[in-house]
Amino acid sequence: MMSIAWINAAALWAIGLVAIPIAIHLLVRQQSRIVAYPSLRFVRETALAAFRRRAIQDAFLLACRSAIVIGGVLAIAGPIVQTP
Repeated sequence: MMSIAWINAAALWAIGLVAIPIAIHLLVRQQSRIVAYPSLRFVRETALAAFRRRAIQDAFLLACRSAIVIGGVLAIAGPIVQTP
């Protein structure tokens, strides 16, 4: 039976660093398209604050960034495959 041991098991706490690319991905603002209106007098004023839902735009790119961070952390932790 094969098992995995870690040379530097304390480095595995750094897997929490995967939150960094997720935060960057969600916080990057997309360029807004400017639409010119002939007159704003027909637009009602509203008391509601502008609310923009943060959605994941490119899930594959986010998954790749996260996999790179996780792979780096696992490489630093130093896995060793032990066989009988």
